[in-house]
Amino acid sequence: MQSLYLPGADIVAATELLAIVVAPLWLIGLLIVRSIVKITPPPRASFEITRDQFRMVLAEEGSGQKTELECDRSDVIEIRKNRYSKGLWLHVRGKMQTYLQDLDDETIVVLSQRVNDVLDDFGGVETGGAGHDSKSRDVDGGGD
Repeated sequence: MQSLYLPGADIVAATELLAIVVAPLWLIGLLIVRSIVKITPPPRASFEITRDQFRMVLAEEGSGQKTELECDRSDVIEIRKNRYSKGLWLHVRGKMQTYLQDLDDETIVVLSQRVNDVLDDFGGVETGGAGHDSKSRDVDGGGD
């Protein structure tokens, strides 16, 4: 029986060499470099609040992909635990959205209290966020 003619047979043979030899060596080298460099993951959430600006930077837990929200501090209407699902509910003028849905409720409550405390120090939110008794100024995002 005659075999089929495959014009790319030499290329396929070369990719087998790549898969068998080069790829494992690349992975081993990558593991060695990562163990030496010790890349630290970014914080899960970071809030920067000044007298005029509100900035929130969130990093996905697995990928490290960042989501940023920056606006005037006076545009922040309410920050609190979402009442109907998990997460931090953020109401900014013209936008309402829930973030950090993977964190537990206790962490979200503490985080919203701390952010509201800092906002209160700068004159509060426009309509006043509900339930902030703590006076801590540490607003690093917690949750890890």
